[in-house]
Amino acid sequence: MGDAVDDLFDQAGLTSANSRAADVYTGFGFAEGSPMQTFYIKHQEDGYYSIYNKYTKTVLTVENRSMEANANVIPQEWAGKANQLFMIIRDTEKYRYGAFIVSRHSGMALTIGKHGSVVQKVLNADDKSQVWAFSNRKVWNNSAGFLGVKKLTLAKEYAAVTDDSKTAKWNYIVHPSYKNAYYIMNANSTLFLSSEEIYDKNSILKAYELIQAPYVVGANTLMLFYTVYADDKKEKVVIKEASTRYTLDVDKDTSNLILVPETEISPLAAWEMASEIKE
Repeated sequence: MGDAVDDLFDQAGLTSANSRAADVYTGFGFAEGSPMQTFYIKHQEDGYYSIYNKYTKTVLTVENRSMEANANVIPQEWAGKANQLFMIIRDTEKYRYGAFIVSRHSGMALTIGKHGSVVQKVLNADDKSQVWAFSNRKVWNNSAGFLGVKKLTLAKEYAAVTDDSKTAKWNYIVHPSYKNAYYIMNANSTLFLSSEEIYDKNSILKAYELIQAPYVVGANTLMLFYTVYADDKKEKVVIKEASTRYTLDVDKDTSNLILVPETEISPLAAWEMASEIKE
């Protein structure tokens, strides 16, 4: 794995994870900026990594060096033991936005257990509870509002500028091979920012509507993005789509988010990090 994975995962947060007392749990109760829910990946040796909690400074550890399935994963001080080392294996088939985290000592994968606990189980490529996403959570806004969706829903919905910051929290999930590119997943719905229209490289449209939609392997829609600074001041960014190089903008008639050529963008194509979120 080596340097390429160091570059991919360094300083990226382990999503939906938090540490409570002597256990590690997962859940939907994400607290914005909480160090208890922030983890760092550190390369140790031979392609293996330790996973540190920002607040406790402890690392994920398979309890009692157990070789049994369903053994708990707990936070402990770093001791350099094999039950504190993990291989990070990208899922290149079914859930390409995620990875399996496999213990060095047991060869088992970290898995969501009962009541949201984290345990180890035999690696199963079809088990979504073993797929972990490495992401940074961001909220963007401009003079028109937050970059979000029209309403809170677990179903398909149009992406739009909105006054409701609850729809505007997105996980930026690093792509396994496209440097500096991200899948963008809505933190509330766990659906992905994607074009509504099919992408055909031989017939590129003048504009694409953006929606939140489920991740589908092999889908011919646009759902990979990257950011660049909007100007030399480096205070704002524009969000670009990786295949077309189109820029994310706002439809002035509907307030929906769209992708358009750079030559067609409006001032609303520039976004800045939200400094204050009022619930």
